[in-house]
Formats: sequence, C-alpha cells, structure tokens
Amino acid sequence: WLARISDEVFGGALWSLRIWPVLAGAATVLVTGLLARRLGGGRFAQGLAMLAVVVGPFFLRVGNLLHLPSFEPLFWTSAVYLAVTALSEERPGLWLGVGVVAGLGLLNKHTMLLFGGALVVALLLTPARRAFRSPWLWAGGAVAFLLLLPNLLWQVANGWPTATFIANMQGTNSREVSPLLFALGQLFYQGPLSAPLWIGGLVFCFRTANERLRLVGWIYVLLFGALMLIGSKIYYIAP
Repeated sequence: WLARISDEVFGGALWSLRIWPVLAGAATVLVTGLLARRLGGGRFAQGLAMLAVVVGPFFLRVGNLLHLPSFEPLFWTSAVYLAVTALSEERPGLWLGVGVVAGLGLLNKHTMLLFGGALVVALLLTPARRAFRSPWLWAGGAVAFLLLLPNLLWQVANGWPTATFIANMQGTNSREVSPLLFALGQLFYQGPLSAPLWIGGLVFCFRTANERLRLVGWIYVLLFGALMLIGSKIYYIAP
C-alpha cells in the first residue's frame, strides 16, 4: 500500500518509491541510538552504534529499495527497544507496544515470527522471565496475533501461498548455506570494520549480570543458531 500511495500521489516517481525505505532507515538509526542509551551507553556509544547502522552494507542495500527487508530492521530494533524499556523502567504496559510492533512486523514479513520466538526464549533464559507473570506481556502477544489474524485467515483460504512460495524457493532458487558460510557472511553484511564493535558487544552481553544486555545477547544467539541450522539466506539475521 505504500507503493500505491506513491503511485496515486506522486505518479509513481522513482524517488517517491525510495522515500519509504529511506524514512524506515532513518528511523532505524534513531531507534538504534535510543536502544544504546537504554542499555547504558553514553553519547559516544550511541553515536558509534548509529554510525555502524548508517555505514553497514546490509542497511545501505535495503535503505534505497522498496521491498520487505527495508522495514525489518525498524520492526526488530523497535521491538527490542520497547522490551528493554519495559524491563528497565518496570513499565509492563510497554509489552502492548511490543505486540503492536511484532504484529506489524509479521504483516511485513513472516520472519518476524522467528524474532518473536527468540525473544520469548531469551526472556526464559534470563531473570527477565518475571515478565511472564505480567498480564501485559500476554496481552501484547494477543495483540500481535490479532494483527496477524486477517493475513492468517487469508493464507488458509488461499492454500497457504506463503508456505508454497518458501518451499518453491528452497527447492529451486536457494542453495544450501553451510554454517561456516553463514557465519562468515555476517562480516560482509554487517561490514568488516564494524565487526569488533558487534562481536565485542555480543561477548560483553554475556560477561555482565545486566539482564537487559543478556536479553539482547540471547536474542541474537538464538536467532543466529536457528537461521544457521535451517540454512537460511545469510542476510536474514542482519536486521
């Protein structure tokens, strides 16, 4: 529908199609800085995190093309930010926001389901599991499901076209990605110069008792492991 807006309002001009991923990319940079601050980073850390997104090859690639991956980073990063804020400020009502973001992310691309699963398991693996005692978290899950429901019903009524597409893609267009290639590919999509930043950050997440940092670390590790095991495309973990 964003393409429809560009077509109806701006006559389908190329720049009007590219403005949406540009705006999504700019918002992702902003949320990245906010997340860095929420995790305890000062101005330098916030700026460094935002710079890593700005110059990252994956983000440069999706930031000027109107397609599904253009919006994934914004949904994933926003969900993490809201979850971390809900825990750090003891504001359980923000789990509703996580649900809204997750639901919209699912409508954009169903890989958001993997992110949601990683978030749930990561919560269980950290002291943040106390969030499951809050009705707000369950309400957030319900909101995400309700947002997805119309699309889910459409999938059922039309013979699960997304599942058919995935099966056909794996059978014809996709080559199996080895675990080694998947791991090394992250250096390309995230950028080799930023590798010390995100690898060091991941190690630090597990060397601290801070539950928010551990939550973020576990989300990445779980997603990385799941996507590597199923032989997904290398860039699927990039958001």
